[in-house]
Amino acid sequence: MAGDKKNHGDGQAVAAEPIAGESFELDPFALRVVEIPQKKWVRRYRSVAFQMVVLALLAFSGPSMSNAISSLGGGGQATPYTANTASATQYSTSILIAMFGGPIISTVGIPVACMIGALGFPLSGSGFYVNSKYGIQWYLIFAKAIYGITSAFLYVAEASAMISYPEEHRRGFYISIWVIMRNVGSIIAGAITFGLNIARDGYGGVTTNTYLVFLGMECIGLPAAFLLSKTKKVIRSDGWGVPLLPKKTWKQECKLLLEHHMQRRTLLLIPIYFLTYFGDGVWGTYMSLHFSVRARALSSLVTPILAVIMNPLFGMILDMKSVGPKKKGIIAFWVWTIPTAWMSQTLVYWVLGQFASDVSTNARTGGVFRCWETVGQAVSYGINSKVANQFIPFGVYVGLFAVAMPLFWTVLMDLPVESRVLAIVDDDGHQVGHLGKTADMEQGEENPAREIS
Repeated sequence: MAGDKKNHGDGQAVAAEPIAGESFELDPFALRVVEIPQKKWVRRYRSVAFQMVVLALLAFSGPSMSNAISSLGGGGQATPYTANTASATQYSTSILIAMFGGPIISTVGIPVACMIGALGFPLSGSGFYVNSKYGIQWYLIFAKAIYGITSAFLYVAEASAMISYPEEHRRGFYISIWVIMRNVGSIIAGAITFGLNIARDGYGGVTTNTYLVFLGMECIGLPAAFLLSKTKKVIRSDGWGVPLLPKKTWKQECKLLLEHHMQRRTLLLIPIYFLTYFGDGVWGTYMSLHFSVRARALSSLVTPILAVIMNPLFGMILDMKSVGPKKKGIIAFWVWTIPTAWMSQTLVYWVLGQFASDVSTNARTGGVFRCWETVGQAVSYGINSKVANQFIPFGVYVGLFAVAMPLFWTVLMDLPVESRVLAIVDDDGHQVGHLGKTADMEQGEENPAREIS
């Protein structure tokens, strides 16, 4: 009936179409009843934990290698300007694809989007290698432009999976592991780079062989992407399927995307999205102009090590069962964001996961997030490719941080005080019970704590 409700991606219910003559609400947090495979290896293969491992491998092979090159300062080149132009081009081409991430993920699914993303990984390393060895700058810019398009598919897919797949009390852990893998790749690459360039104490570019190491690691991504399961088959550790709302047409998705972008919360978060990786271009350029090759290689090793140490501790704060979401968000804000003056992706993803858990909604959320994040990166590298005074980008970063923090605090105040009681639905979206309240369900195998170990 006309008064029925469904979710628009904000955790609020709005009018829904009746199905088979019945009225019900489409819950963006509801768990699904899924078939548990008899074979243990299949259960492991479809588990959230395995999907997170594969996504971590993709993060290691793609974004981590790209970050490692950036952390060398100017992409390891003698001067940073061509590398910064290439990076600005990459993020500029990512913007449009990321913006329409919701409709794209709804159409092709998370595994296919990850495959498309992984196809472009080797382009980044090959561009730097060709430029370093043969001085062909146009290929570097062209390769990064194509890489920007393909990587946007991965950005949105991994964002949607990271928010939607894990249970609430494990989301901080899995997101922190994913962030760690982005940094572990940088540690390995940084160690190799430092070893290859340890004798070089002067300024200039890193050795050409350095880029072959990155290129080899970037080739891991595509085979790994083929290991992902379809979202509807993924099983959480408690035996339930991840939240999924019915598919919509492109027209419906685009309408919901526009509505999502105009929400108060989204508008408040845009400066946060913009800020998340804005500092990479600022710091990388400063390093390339004021530090030796050896110092830059050492920095590319030490910085991610610190991130690897800190992120699990951060994830533990976000997964505390004894504290409600709002209080955990406040603690994380004061323990990490303010003291470090650095916007943590772990915290942003965790906060977004508090407002909706279904894959479709979070594909839209993740698309908007990664779109504005790439806008920030494009602007950062664009500024640093031309600006005469390298302290100007630092000033811009500080100004952005000062503007973004009060807005982020406002969003934290909207977090729920207590964790939700999750509903359980069948394939048609009909509610058949609640976690811990499944009187409507058959007992035995359909117990709410359906462990899959």
